[in-house]
Amino acid sequence: MKKYATALMFPVAVGWCVALFAARVAATGTPHFGFLLWNLFLALVPLGLSIALARVKDRRLGLAVAAGWLLFFPNAPYMLTDLIHLKQKDGVPLWFDLILLLSFALVALACGLHSLRGVHLWFERTFSPLVGWAAVLFSLGLTGFGIYLGRFPRWNSWDVVGRPGELLADIADRFLNPFSHPRTWAFTIGFSGLLTLIYLMWLMNEPETATRRGTGPLTDNHFQA
Repeated sequence: MKKYATALMFPVAVGWCVALFAARVAATGTPHFGFLLWNLFLALVPLGLSIALARVKDRRLGLAVAAGWLLFFPNAPYMLTDLIHLKQKDGVPLWFDLILLLSFALVALACGLHSLRGVHLWFERTFSPLVGWAAVLFSLGLTGFGIYLGRFPRWNSWDVVGRPGELLADIADRFLNPFSHPRTWAFTIGFSGLLTLIYLMWLMNEPETATRRGTGPLTDNHFQA
């Protein structure tokens, strides 16, 4: 029964978000916060990649899928920063927009946490528990940096293909001249630490036997009908 509930959870959650957005558009006649739909779609990409990774047996192919997952993973927790858009507008009650933004942000975060757990388990099963945790911490560290790049310099995952030279030059400058970018590293450390804490608390709800057997929330057993 639990595997069916897990499989249904995300469509229902996404439907809730879309319904809230549609209600706001119907009430105001304006498509404000339309970017939330696109951001939520991007948050679903790493979830899909982690589900695919759970079915991969070949190490090389798995590492390629994991690399693709890492490229898109920051899009999920990134939506937490969309809360900065909470302002009185269009005559809509502030509490409604708070519910709207929180709904999108928390659903996206849940997608990210489930996908991270799936990647964690794959590395743990394929290599070792130590490598699994190293992959988690490495991913969360890069995610804090990636969220900064998306929120402030306004880079996105597609720029890896569309504007690779400019993106790499900006990243290199921040690493080569760290003291010239104090906000970059303060935000990266702070957000990475927050996400690590959230993930550890997330794991507290998972039975220990599931971790030992490699049957976490994103293995085949949870998504097969």
